[in-house]
Amino acid sequence: MKKLNHRIYDKGYFEKGWRSESGKLQYEDPAQQYDLNLKIAMLNRFFPQKGTILFVGTAKGFEIRKAREHKWEAFGTDFSEYAIKNADPTIVQYLKLADTRKLPHAEDQFDVVAGFNTVEHIGGGHRAEIILGLREISRVAKTGILLKVALRHWVVTHCYDPGLIQLQPLSFWIREIERLGKHLLFHAEIGTAPLHIWLVFYHKDLWQQKFEDNRDAIFWKKQLEDTLESYADLPSPVIPA
Repeated sequence: MKKLNHRIYDKGYFEKGWRSESGKLQYEDPAQQYDLNLKIAMLNRFFPQKGTILFVGTAKGFEIRKAREHKWEAFGTDFSEYAIKNADPTIVQYLKLADTRKLPHAEDQFDVVAGFNTVEHIGGGHRAEIILGLREISRVAKTGILLKVALRHWVVTHCYDPGLIQLQPLSFWIREIERLGKHLLFHAEIGTAPLHIWLVFYHKDLWQQKFEDNRDAIFWKKQLEDTLESYADLPSPVIPA
């Protein structure tokens, strides 16, 4: 596992002016609330039973706060000491300093694990390091996984980033989670701009239950496998910060 310096995500990273009207990352900002409400809507749509959820890369914990307002038992992690020390005071007890590549949680501890434009950054954005993070996400997720990932550079690099971010093709995210043998892709949806995509994975048993019969499930699985095979060798662009 590549050693990283958590200090690259410091005050300069979190308090740059693009993040809010005030120049600081604040829960009350209209843009922040719009984004948070969109995330919760996706969660409630695909996981209506709610339950426990872990947000990886949640920064100051705004996702935790919003999810708890909507009756989720929410927790979170972030790699930045600055973010943890300056976390939303209403949820700081639910937030831990942790590297997604080595989560301090038990297997199947959470019903859902979610990450929104954060998994691209795992281990500095290197493919091998991201895979380590995805293994951990799958390990601690019992029912499902919700990700929002960038497919084109603007989603990641419109914000300040201290290093290279190596974006991965869609097939990478699906293949690397599915090959762990626990969760299967249930739904993919283009985000608010054609630059990122929402990915919903269900535990394989729940995934099977979502289909009317085994024939439907087998057909869908074969279509997905053929698609992944066709795009497996797509190159991943390296985007400068």
